[in-house]
Amino acid sequence: MSYGWAVLAGLVVIGGLAYFGVIKTDGQSQRICMFSYGMACQDFILKPDSASLYLTNSLGKDITVDMITLGKCNETFGTTLLNGDSARFTLNSCVFGTVGEQVSGKLEVVYTTGEGMLKYHRGDVRGKIE
Repeated sequence: MSYGWAVLAGLVVIGGLAYFGVIKTDGQSQRICMFSYGMACQDFILKPDSASLYLTNSLGKDITVDMITLGKCNETFGTTLLNGDSARFTLNSCVFGTVGEQVSGKLEVVYTTGEGMLKYHRGDVRGKIE
């Protein structure tokens, strides 16, 4: 039984390394764009000089998206996103790398609620530059 636990622990470690991109799997890149609860990243495209994110507001209230930051790139907006609605946000004048390069970065959305409260949501993006 103790050998079984050792094998299981090894598989968990290998799975964790593959998930975080330390181990490349089949030459395929993992595409990840995720937040904690309340906001969803439905899709994204990374280009050498820009990024487009398709975000959905599921916070239960209307918000105004003020700024989005991806890595060292940020863009200001003033877009109202009603509860349940989705919109595409494009960050321009960025430097992500070259086509085919794997990129990962922290994503932060700063928004204002209808009550005037300034809040933020943080997440992660990982994918290949197209």
